[in-house]
Amino acid sequence: MNKRTYITYDVDDVKKMVKDVLVEAKIPSTDTLAQFKDDIIKEIKDLRDEVTLVTGYKDQIEDHEERIEKVERHLHISHTQ
Repeated sequence: MNKRTYITYDVDDVKKMVKDVLVEAKIPSTDTLAQFKDDIIKEIKDLRDEVTLVTGYKDQIEDHEERIEKVERHLHISHTQ
């Protein structure tokens, strides 16, 4: 004779067990993952804006280099100073 034992759990008990397993395994919650994603996207947008800004001023930056070199040559200032 095969005797089977069935264990019944309340839904809340199952939820708690799953939560305990996830916490023990250190699996981040969806809120944590969403916040992490938002932080990464913000950083990417900030970097993109910075690159756009620097790219927009590239000609002026290069022009400054040329102008600084001319002033240094005129004043006999070494580039190694």
